[in-house]
Amino acid sequence: MTAHLPLLVACPILLALLLGLLPERAAKYGALLLSAFPLALAILLPAEGSWSVPWPLLPGLPVRFALHVDGLSRPLVLLTTFLVPVAILSAPASLSEGRRLFHGLLLAMEGLLLGTFLAADLFLFLLFWDAVLVPMALLIGRWGGQGRPAPARAAATRFFLYAACGSVLLLAGTAWVASVAGTTGIADLTARARTGAVLPAAAFLLFAVGFAVKVPLVPLHAWLPVAHVEAPTAGSILLAGVLLKMGAYAFLRVGWGLFPNASRSYAPALVAIAAVGAVHGALNAMAQCDIKKRIAYFSVSHMGLAMMGIFAGGICAAQGAVFHLVSHGLATGGLFFVAGALIERSHSRRLADQGRLAENDPVLAVAWGVLCLSSLAVPGLAGFVGEFTVLAGVLGAYPWAAVAAGVSLVLGAAVLVPALRQILFLAPQEGTGEWVRSGLHERVAVAALGLALLVIGLFPSWLLSLPVEALRRLVGGA
Repeated sequence: MTAHLPLLVACPILLALLLGLLPERAAKYGALLLSAFPLALAILLPAEGSWSVPWPLLPGLPVRFALHVDGLSRPLVLLTTFLVPVAILSAPASLSEGRRLFHGLLLAMEGLLLGTFLAADLFLFLLFWDAVLVPMALLIGRWGGQGRPAPARAAATRFFLYAACGSVLLLAGTAWVASVAGTTGIADLTARARTGAVLPAAAFLLFAVGFAVKVPLVPLHAWLPVAHVEAPTAGSILLAGVLLKMGAYAFLRVGWGLFPNASRSYAPALVAIAAVGAVHGALNAMAQCDIKKRIAYFSVSHMGLAMMGIFAGGICAAQGAVFHLVSHGLATGGLFFVAGALIERSHSRRLADQGRLAENDPVLAVAWGVLCLSSLAVPGLAGFVGEFTVLAGVLGAYPWAAVAAGVSLVLGAAVLVPALRQILFLAPQEGTGEWVRSGLHERVAVAALGLALLVIGLFPSWLLSLPVEALRRLVGGA
């Protein structure tokens, strides 16, 4: 068994408790230092491994505390442990109260996210999936809203209610599967599905709707723009960078793994919904004057593209989807990081109130440019590899969906190019006073994000090949 796995999940949660022993003023950099331990453990993870013990709290039920890492979960584990330090660095100097709790919630959420990606038991997966909601809702409700408690609490409530409704469906689906199959082990259920054992297609629909809330797929996306707008920057980074990936990952691990026949049958409908979402998200993003809302709708569009890859069938499209999840997490998390830095200085979320970044802060300007260009799939950056691998895979199976994907990419340029021009070169409509140049913590964060996008974009073969074996077991030649 791989002892790394329980340590990786438990480490951030225990470190969050340890953070409570530090003074408030040391919380940020204490959390940053502590977040290096999960990152190191993630880098040292084996290519594949399992860990499992009986679940003592639920005697008589077919549930085990089981964790598993493979080529599908490992990229998302690395993404999570990479983005949490970035989120910690995004915390503004104006965060004067509750610093230990704020950063402790970030570390606790990291452990719960890692548990979601590593869970090898359906019940355990659902437990981690639901637990992630608590720290994120607290972050939005207490530290969001730019000093306006009412909108922040409303956004946190909407986020929690949408997610809770999805979780009720997942709980019903899990109970149904356990009653039919007599086990909740994901590997056992996947193996049975491959040998002809068929779980009820209606159970797949319960899981599909529950997962779609988290992706989110249109029309279940109404919570996302509101949550992003009101969330603190750290919350937006992890929400866009990692939490949305939970839904896409679940469609691969649970959807294709446990319900291959139902996934194949419903694939055309899900591809169509994803295609509508990709175009719808881009069109809505074009209409937004709020910089965070613009990025949020753009994220809906890109997650639609990933979902097209997941349900297009075949290894190529699924490979591209996994790659796109990582590149999107880095780029969109970075866009929210820079947007948060701009809002902190301008005290406005309006795009028109940002400007002249190339003159005021060349480091942040270069970072914004690289992040936008990767999101626009410019060759040489990570976004290009993921988006066009998905496009190539979708084209062979659903040419009409490939057209929609292409349209969404063109519309994406209409979303980000004006934002790129306004922020870098044009004057803000309202003066922001004297510009405060980026600090070392901001420069380190954007440099790490930009370097990651460049390295993955120039040398994509490792990340493209990493999930292949797992995808063969799950998607096969669907």
